[in-house]
Amino acid sequence: MAQSNDPSNIIHPNGLLQDTQGRWQRRKNAMQNVQHNQHRTGLETKRKRQEINEEDIQISRSSSQLSIS
Repeated sequence: MAQSNDPSNIIHPNGLLQDTQGRWQRRKNAMQNVQHNQHRTGLETKRKRQEINEEDIQISRSSSQLSIS
């Protein structure tokens, strides 16, 4: 959804927002945008942590194998 603070958007008093491509959307309030962005950021962070953990496990396995031999 286009951000309502973008000066290229047209906001009408009935709560509809028209973006630069001419699409009409119902305008969200600021709190809904903040909650959505926080949730999305949390998911991205969780995904990154999982990727890092998988790499860390592979590194620790290879280090333990090196120390044994």
